[in-house]
Amino acid sequence: MDFRQYGIPAREWQRFVAAHPEAGATASLPDDKSGAELQEDANSERRDKSQRNFEAEGLESAVHVEEAEIRAAQKGGDGDEEAQQQDRLTARVYTRVQRDDDLRLDKVPGVVYYHGGVYVFGTPDTERHLCGLVASRLRVVVVHVCYREAPQHRHPAQHLDGKDGFEWVVSNAERLGIDPEQIVIVGLSCGAGIAASTTLRVCNEDAEKSEEEARRRPDKRSKTGDDRGDGQGQDDPELTSSDDVKPEDKVYDRSAPFVGRTASKRRIKGLVLCVPWLLQEACFPYHLFRSREATSRVQCAEASGMSRAVYDRLCDMLGAEDQADPLLNVPLAPDAELARFPRTAFMIAGMDFFRDDGLILAERLKSLRVPRRVHMFKGMPHGFRKFDDLWSSQRFDELLLLLMNWALGRTISSIDVGFHVEQQEMHEREAKSLVSRVQSPPYDTRHTGADRTT
Repeated sequence: MDFRQYGIPAREWQRFVAAHPEAGATASLPDDKSGAELQEDANSERRDKSQRNFEAEGLESAVHVEEAEIRAAQKGGDGDEEAQQQDRLTARVYTRVQRDDDLRLDKVPGVVYYHGGVYVFGTPDTERHLCGLVASRLRVVVVHVCYREAPQHRHPAQHLDGKDGFEWVVSNAERLGIDPEQIVIVGLSCGAGIAASTTLRVCNEDAEKSEEEARRRPDKRSKTGDDRGDGQGQDDPELTSSDDVKPEDKVYDRSAPFVGRTASKRRIKGLVLCVPWLLQEACFPYHLFRSREATSRVQCAEASGMSRAVYDRLCDMLGAEDQADPLLNVPLAPDAELARFPRTAFMIAGMDFFRDDGLILAERLKSLRVPRRVHMFKGMPHGFRKFDDLWSSQRFDELLLLLMNWALGRTISSIDVGFHVEQQEMHEREAKSLVSRVQSPPYDTRHTGADRTT
């Protein structure tokens, strides 16, 4: 594999850096600040921006916001009160306020959301604008699972909280007004990693439960000749597959062409992963690439947004003792487990240190015939969305809403399982071409009535 072509800086980014040179500098963190101090600075900036946008778009009156307690703080023990309080797990729930022209619905789809922030940054308030926007535009209930963060809470706290949060949503779906069969999971950056690991665990548990239920069902052959004693009974034909994955372990999607479907009931309808961090350095599969230099981990080691130096420091804060933990390396899971994934959409930045994390998983899902859709922001760095004036940032917001609908299977584009390159110049050329075709139709528009002369 070699995806270096997507790591060449886009013209849009070059123009932006020319006007804002600080944006193009190699990502770095101040050496003289602790993790807690870095958190406070970043969270304060993100919180203020989110609140400004929330108010500017009129979301105060458009959505109802409530905080829910998923897990209470620990009681007793020798720890101090502050440490015990930090073990509390909460969620922010965003519900669209009923409009005059809205149909009355008892339940709507649900979105379980995990924020980005490289396991260190982000609070309930920093995601207020995004979650409110999604709930208002799509008429879904958004549940932001506010997982515990490093360095105060080391791995695997974040991933355990992610799974607990999802289970809480399912258990409380009726109270929240969520259709339990229409739940999608969405994650950004490290939140995409939490979303992926939660999906892996939930799908495995659901498959195991389905297999257990199948074993408990009466054997269909009990009604054949074996029971009648006529010697005519025959074993059911063995199902085979063109690959090494057993048919019962595969996940099929009703919108995917030319494949069958399992009858098992799934709790996750779809998955959306944005600029995902999915692999640890110690497990990164360099051997799958043409060379080490062909990987994003080398090509983008000094990129803005995320660099090797920042990555190493954040990994220290995360404190994962086992770098090979499957929760931190979902793209390397066995075929039988990844084949259980629901339809999955990716938004990937081409000049991102984590670019290949998402592409490796996307390629594996494609090979397993799991419906997947990829949108590549060619030549853009990790975290480019924080610059509101970029065309790519506006396109990112549009796609996020589109892909959530795609994951729910409620748009005409739900049959789209392709790879799309997102670049300002390409979209402008396509728009001009469309205008040209509309202005110069391939048919005669002249009047052809009786008064036409020849």
